Amino acid sequence: MQFRDTVQAMRLLAQLDADAAHAYALASERLGHIGIENLQDPLEQFRREHERHYVGLSNWLDAQKIEPPRFVPNLQGRLASGFQGLRTCGEAQSALKILHSIERTLATLYEETTIRADLPKDLYSMLVSYYAENERHLAFLENELLRELAPA
Repeated sequence: MQFRDTVQAMRLLAQLDADAAHAYALASERLGHIGIENLQDPLEQFRREHERHYVGLSNWLDAQKIEPPRFVPNLQGRLASGFQGLRTCGEAQSALKILHSIERTLATLYEETTIRADLPKDLYSMLVSYYAENERHLAFLENELLRELAPA
């Protein structure tokens, strides 16, 4: 992977982690409005982790003298439909499905990026740890979706 491609991939991941952090904040707010507070703690933890991913990637970009994306949601980007869905969802299952889709998108991009063997070792280690956290988020959301679908 050429340096320019690496920078482009890190900028994209940083933006998507910023988007994910904002999506989790929005989902937590929506779930509170529809009376499902029991998911708020894990969603807040995931939001903080995505924010930390954004900061780590931004710091790496800064060290390369590259301006990172701003920590604002890209409402025209890959996750735009997820933001719209979260704004209007009225049930936990819909919100969880949207968050799951966001995590799956991120996990796929982290996986695609980390399989490149020519990344600097420190960057590679950081990406692998972020990927593992995204996989943990995915597993949690999948478990919650199964629980939502289970007969009462």
